[in-house]
Amino acid sequence: MIESGVEPYDKKINQGYWRLLLYRESKQTNQVLISVIVTESFPIEAEKQKWIEDQLVSMFSEGAHIGTSGLKCVSLSMIFANELSGGYKESDKVK
Repeated sequence: MIESGVEPYDKKINQGYWRLLLYRESKQTNQVLISVIVTESFPIEAEKQKWIEDQLVSMFSEGAHIGTSGLKCVSLSMIFANELSGGYKESDKVK
């Protein structure tokens, strides 16, 4: 997030790009699920958006090992939301 140079979401002023990083892991199966929620309406250049997506995929692609604990990423999603709450809904765009 910091490397992207794109500002995090601020609920008080309803502005910013990065909203939420959802990280779930199972110690039983050694699997990780990662969802990144961003603001769909944030003005970001297509080239920058592509770079961000590529960086996320390179870090968390399916089968990638997370840290030194042997956890494996089995799911990565990017959700584009505009809810004032900072959350997301079922109809939001997902990659």
